[in-house]
Amino acid sequence: MKTNLTIKGTHCNACKMLIEDVCKDHKEVLSCTVDFTTGKTEIEHNEALDLETLKKEIENLGDYKIEKEESGAHVCPECGFRYAEKEWAEKCEVWCKQHHSCNLEITEHALR
Repeated sequence: MKTNLTIKGTHCNACKMLIEDVCKDHKEVLSCTVDFTTGKTEIEHNEALDLETLKKEIENLGDYKIEKEESGAHVCPECGFRYAEKEWAEKCEVWCKQHHSCNLEITEHALR
């Protein structure tokens, strides 16, 4: 499963590496990717992960604040657009794979 967080306070590559390392210390975490310019963080993990504990660990690293958790969104793995409905995420993925571009008729259904 995937969890998307927005972490405020990230500003450099050291922030990115620190948060990713803490996440990867948990055996339940399969991968973690942090964009330090936006704070967008994607954590791929199994269901056994204690997400609340991990969030506290991240916030205790420094001046980090987890602003929101995006759940229930379906993400196109090709382009990263998020959709409320799985059907649109799947259509987006198919289009992206075939055309290596986005389709405006599909992406207009993406979450903002």
